[in-house]
Amino acid sequence: MSNDQKNVKHWITGCLKNDRVSQKLLYQYYFAEMVRMIEKYTRDKDAVISIVNNGFLKIFKNLEAYDRDRPFGPWAKTLVFRALSDYFRTSDPQSKVVSLFDKDAISEQPALDRLYMEDLVLHLNQLPPTTKKVFILYAIEGYKHKEISDILSISDGTSKWHVSNARTILRKYISGLNEGGVYVQ
Repeated sequence: MSNDQKNVKHWITGCLKNDRVSQKLLYQYYFAEMVRMIEKYTRDKDAVISIVNNGFLKIFKNLEAYDRDRPFGPWAKTLVFRALSDYFRTSDPQSKVVSLFDKDAISEQPALDRLYMEDLVLHLNQLPPTTKKVFILYAIEGYKHKEISDILSISDGTSKWHVSNARTILRKYISGLNEGGVYVQ
């Protein structure tokens, strides 16, 4: 067990005892990673911080339900992602835009203005099962390709291919929206 894993386990034990120092250390350790995950869905810095903080509140409130035999990071990411979903459900619908395009790509995508989280979930279900699983791990849960390859016992390249394939399929759907049509796979 690495020092980081030992520290996280120690902090979790402290958090269960409402130790503020342990809460602060656990928060600081995962904060940047959670911010990067949430920034994939909104560029509003205030919203990102609010979502991450609400996610950590969920983590601290539900820590007793955490199965210590499982990795903490993915469990915590799931709760922060639920905080993101809560934010989208309660906020202005215009803020629910999800970018399926590379962050560095510069292009006009008016159809994205009409693509909401609920729509994305519906269309994710149309993806082939492995492609869907890899895309969710990468784009939603924030795993890196190396981590996905370890989890699913596939190569890094295969993980990258599945993400690319998912984006291609979802872009076709978006293009159909842009042209007023409906994309059917």
